[in-house]
Amino acid sequence: MLTLGSCGTSSAIDQGDDAFAVRVNAAIADAKAAGADESQLAILTHAASTGEVTYDENERAMYATFECFDAAGIQHERDDDGNVAGFRTPNYNFFVAHSESDVDARLAVGDECIARYSEFVSMLYQTQPAASAAQEQLFTQARPLLVACLAEHDVAADKEASPNELVMLALELHAGPQQAGDGPDCMMEAGLVT
Repeated sequence: MLTLGSCGTSSAIDQGDDAFAVRVNAAIADAKAAGADESQLAILTHAASTGEVTYDENERAMYATFECFDAAGIQHERDDDGNVAGFRTPNYNFFVAHSESDVDARLAVGDECIARYSEFVSMLYQTQPAASAAQEQLFTQARPLLVACLAEHDVAADKEASPNELVMLALELHAGPQQAGDGPDCMMEAGLVT
């Protein structure tokens, strides 16, 4: 069985209110161009006026995606909420069996459901200023643990290394020598991922 998830990660984007407003307006334009449903556009329009996407709005968009999956006969499951760098994030998976003769077409239908009902809401939820603030706070608390874990595994980290540099070192360590993802997981040990 092939599993696809809609879990995203936040990235280092300018998180000021003005930058978020620009991203919201761009997301509205992109969502319209992608044929987003009115329910998603309403949430995006609300975000333009309030400066945030709430957990409930993000979850509502996810459940609209589930209705689309159901109508298309695509299996899905609601997973436990994730903690994406200190910010509570709803998670789910959808499934397409490898034995289905039209796997690519079914995957495309699943992707269309996501784009139509939740993609742009989810992206903004995970990259809004509140998410960035949660990331920064969590990283500040976890930094000593991350540096200690790296040092324990003979990875030297500069005291002044940026968060991105430390994360890259941790990801390289976790990838392992054969790039199999079997190395020590300092991100997990430091509490940066769950």
